[in-house]
Parts: sequence; structure tokens; C-alpha cells
Amino acid sequence: MDIHEEIVLNYLTKYGSATFVCPQYLFCDDKVHGGVSTKPDFLALNLEKKIVSVVEVSNSMKSDKIREMKIKIIKNKSIWPELIHRDLKRFFGKGWKFDIDIKVFIREKMIKQFNNIDKTSNPKVHILSLEYIYEKTIAENLS
Repeated sequence: MDIHEEIVLNYLTKYGSATFVCPQYLFCDDKVHGGVSTKPDFLALNLEKKIVSVVEVSNSMKSDKIREMKIKIIKNKSIWPELIHRDLKRFFGKGWKFDIDIKVFIREKMIKQFNNIDKTSNPKVHILSLEYIYEKTIAENLS
């Protein structure tokens, strides 16, 4: 885990009321998707709001890294919900209902580029700039 992921982890747990965060959660399903395995940076559970977030973080200013992230999200946007439901039902039972979203934390200057990559397959993603997260967490720690 790098410093940027640590800051996002701090943000998720401090400002995401009742959030449990698992870094590098491994999704793997040999039967349904032919051996798919994927590890988002975090899987975050907001137990109060019943929201599960797949979280990706990148501090990169390189176009190819942002493109890789977007392609990973597009590739897995239909697989993640199925695997999340499967895995969490083991812990919470079949009656527990929750929403799933995708959160991306990237540099402010890369947001427009991220949004412009493959607009035809754009999944619903909540994007927060790392600069905003840095300011919020540092300002609070200094006060």
C-alpha cells in the first residue's frame, strides 16, 4: 500500500460513517466467469447505508495508467456486483440487501481524461480528486 492509498483509506474510514475497508480484496470465480480474478485497491462496506464500494486509487499523471484503470473498471463492472453479492451473502445471509458503487480517486488533472476514455462503456463511477482528499485529511489533522 502506498501513501496515496493510505490517505484514501483514512478518508474512507473517517468520513464514510461505519465503514469497514478491506485492502486488495481478491475476487475470484472459476465457475461463472472462466477464472476471473481481480483485486481492486479496496472493498469498502458502509454498514449504516448498506453500500459496498469498489475503490480504485491512482496518483499517476500518465495517460496509459489512467487508461488501464478505466479499462479494468469497464471490464469488471458487470462481474464485481455478482461476486460481491456471492461473497457477502456468506457473511450477512441472503436477506441482506445492499447497493454497489465504484469510487475512483485520481489526480484532479486526470479526471477529464478518465471520463473521456471509452465513453460508450462508461460505468457509473464516483470520482474524487486526490488533491481534495489530501486537503480534507491534512486540514483536519492540523486543526
